[in-house]
Amino acid sequence: MAVPWEVWARIGRQWRDYRLRRQWADAVARVAIRTGGLLVIVAILGVAFVLLAESWPLFRSPALQPVAVGVSPEQAFLPVLATTLLMDDYGETLMGIAPDGQWHLLAWPSLRRLQTGVLMPPTEKVDSTPPTPSVTAGWADPWGRRGAVARPSGQIWLWEATWNWQYEGDRRTLAGLSVQALPWVQVPLAPDEAVTRLTVLAGERLEQTQVAALTSRGRLFLVVSQRAGGLFDEKWVPAVWEVQPRPPQMTALAIAQGYLYVGTSEGDVWVYELQEAAPPVRREAVRLYPEDPAPVTAMTTLLGRFALAIGDARGRVCVAFPVRRDEGWQFTRVRDFRPQDGAIRSIVPAQWTRGFLTLTDRGTVAWHHSTAGTTRWSARLAPTAWSHAVIARDMGNVLLVDAAGRGHAYRLRDPHPEVSLRALFGRVWYEGYDRPQFIWQSSSGSQEFEPKYSLVPLIFGTLKGTFYALIFAVPLGLLGALYMGQFMHPTVRAQLKPLIELMAGLPSVVLGFVAGLWLAPRAETWFPALLVWHGAFLLGGLTSPLVWRLWPWKPQERSRQDRLKLVLVALWLTALFLTCLAFNRAIEQVFFGGNYHRWFQERWGWAYEQRNALVVGFAMGYTVVPIIFSIAEEAIATVPRDWIAGALALGATPWQTLRSIVIPASLSGIVSAVMVGFGRAVGETMIVLMATGNTPVLDPSPFVGFRTISANLAVELPEAAVGDTHYRVLFLSALLLFGFTIVVNTVAELLRERVRRRYYQR
Repeated sequence: MAVPWEVWARIGRQWRDYRLRRQWADAVARVAIRTGGLLVIVAILGVAFVLLAESWPLFRSPALQPVAVGVSPEQAFLPVLATTLLMDDYGETLMGIAPDGQWHLLAWPSLRRLQTGVLMPPTEKVDSTPPTPSVTAGWADPWGRRGAVARPSGQIWLWEATWNWQYEGDRRTLAGLSVQALPWVQVPLAPDEAVTRLTVLAGERLEQTQVAALTSRGRLFLVVSQRAGGLFDEKWVPAVWEVQPRPPQMTALAIAQGYLYVGTSEGDVWVYELQEAAPPVRREAVRLYPEDPAPVTAMTTLLGRFALAIGDARGRVCVAFPVRRDEGWQFTRVRDFRPQDGAIRSIVPAQWTRGFLTLTDRGTVAWHHSTAGTTRWSARLAPTAWSHAVIARDMGNVLLVDAAGRGHAYRLRDPHPEVSLRALFGRVWYEGYDRPQFIWQSSSGSQEFEPKYSLVPLIFGTLKGTFYALIFAVPLGLLGALYMGQFMHPTVRAQLKPLIELMAGLPSVVLGFVAGLWLAPRAETWFPALLVWHGAFLLGGLTSPLVWRLWPWKPQERSRQDRLKLVLVALWLTALFLTCLAFNRAIEQVFFGGNYHRWFQERWGWAYEQRNALVVGFAMGYTVVPIIFSIAEEAIATVPRDWIAGALALGATPWQTLRSIVIPASLSGIVSAVMVGFGRAVGETMIVLMATGNTPVLDPSPFVGFRTISANLAVELPEAAVGDTHYRVLFLSALLLFGFTIVVNTVAELLRERVRRRYYQR
């Protein structure tokens, strides 16, 4: 029977419509897949861009730019002593003491006088007109907002400045400046002798200030306060000590925590230890540059009052501080900076960081930072010499004073001076330490704390945790995948594989909680047994075939035999583990002399901590095993079955087939499995955070904790102030972790492709 033409026409139209629909579906699928891939790439690049954008300001170059004042050079003369200058917290005004004993409040940056007063003790009446106390020398402590001046008679006056601010809504106005004066002590001087230089270390109270005074005859006096009175009538009484022995031709002075430092024209620094109720005692005289000495021309303490920045007549700049040795504290030159053009005339410290300015007699200004160990900026700003400077607390406004007494306004831009490649990745000699070290310690309860931003302990901790996790995960994951893919019955494999992959779904926070609170204490108690059980585990694996042969009853079905084998192996290994636990104390007595803590401490110098790398490695390995197992098992499953059948047909044993056919054919997938597991362990956070001491230490001992980059981000990033140095260093560490993960995955893919090509070309 012939098919009507209409039927054929309808079938043709339907076929054409089907082809059209399939073509449209293919086109939509291609667009969707390409769009999805591009979106993934864009997302990865977006994350990298955000991390890079937040980290890049750490490495921006600083700048010192002049501020347009609009006044003539004659109007820029300062009416006050440059060494008594102080700037308020907001960098809007300055104050200082004039040679005639008056104090002046000056506007920034025009240096216009806003207020003037006379140093007046609080006991003087307002309507009285005390004589103006002219001064011969003065100094101001920028941290304590206090200073001292010396009168021609040798009398030392202390003063303290207080800015009175008023706040109305979001507006801030200055109501005025109040200066408290205290005629403190009389320095015994000869008739033709005068105080020519002062240095001040402010105490908690005005009368607790320490002052060192140098006279025109080269005599050095130290004025300190001593506690007097009882509990309810406590007071501080000044004591004047003449420093002996006297250093030759003193050129610089500085008072730090418990020490008086004197620089000499011979290039030495004399160190005096301050005693309670006794004159200072000279401890040592240190020559800064023994091979080429030069006069010490400038010296000042840095933030924390522990380290000193020192400059000499040849433009050399260094930082030195006391270092603890076996014979006691020794004053040591710790780091050097870029030499400057000309002799160092003055060194001015910053108030909120360990940065400082150096001024030379040839007009060169340089900006350094002690912790970073770098000269961040240097330039010759004027043909004349500089004499002094003052820096605002936020390091924004800077006033430079030349030798003629004129003030020059500048603005310093360097928000992250403590960061350098050396500070991030090199050994840094921090204050109070006996040698350069890698240390991460980003914050403290004190404003004078020296931040330590070395990323090396975090990188080391990340690699250490990954190493111990892979030691546990790689053998189990790969051997399990090889056994399941080559020797296990397909029915049993189909039942066990989902259970193993289900391990990857267990939250890491649960594993960290269990490892930190349950496993760690028991691991410390059972450690000798666990150490022996590793050998017993290997022995149990080797003797498992013997147990199977001796087992009296064996089912006929292959799948049931495989299930029974797994049960017997599990029971056999459990029995060995329980046996080791039962003899835990005996094992410790035989191998470790009854105390394994002391044994490891004496033999290897390893102190056992309860939350250590072994506990973390076990818990992290538990999360990595499913990943390595799944990828490796899939790679083994893709080996053509006819290759395996052909090898067996030619007389090869299953083990020979595994070694010669399966492993080479799936080697690219096995390498990828290990590398992906490595990347998974690198980024683990919660287990490390909860199961280790989370201490950033460089200790290879398996019994000591560590801190990884990811755990450090989880702990410190929520508390970091947005935009500050700590915040951006954390983003930099995140960028390093991100880049490291990308590199690992890329290397894994390249190795997989290379192995695959090499194998298939044979």
